[in-house]
Amino acid sequence: MVGIHSFNEMYFDNVCVPKKNVIGDINMGWYYLMQALDFERLSMPIGAFRRQFEELIEFARETKRKGEPISSNPIVKNKLANLAIDVEIAYMFYFQTAWMLDRDLFPNVESSVLKLVATTLSRKLANVAMEIMGPYGQLQPTSKYAPLRGQVCLGYLDSISGVIGAGTSEIQRNIIAQRGLGLPRK
Repeated sequence: MVGIHSFNEMYFDNVCVPKKNVIGDINMGWYYLMQALDFERLSMPIGAFRRQFEELIEFARETKRKGEPISSNPIVKNKLANLAIDVEIAYMFYFQTAWMLDRDLFPNVESSVLKLVATTLSRKLANVAMEIMGPYGQLQPTSKYAPLRGQVCLGYLDSISGVIGAGTSEIQRNIIAQRGLGLPRK
């Protein structure tokens, strides 16, 4: 989708593993995988989101339309202010999970919250960048006219897979509801 290999799906059926190579208890692979996904969800590129956000602010300050910087447009300012809040919220959840890991706590629900917040931020950042840049946001890194090295186009396309990989946003909400809030499955 983005033109790079970063997202795929794998299936394993009728796998036989020699007894000496079995890790953990037999027939518990799914549960171990679910536990491992909690740690994959912690690998959200929060710093990259902040960098992209800061570059977008600089673009809005430097780019002029009708003689005025686009950052002076109240709608643009409002969108950037909302993104600033979302970036800080994502950082707070990231630091919370890092704090838990430093204390050997298991961030099961927190990793789902972080993944949901970060992938939502990714989509918002990509959409706002496209709105601010207009057609220029669609230019790929290979174009010499692409603002911000064409990262807006890549970020927009990549943000689509973020809400799917390591458990969809719906799955994250179910984990938060069931494990975090103690709500029933149905």
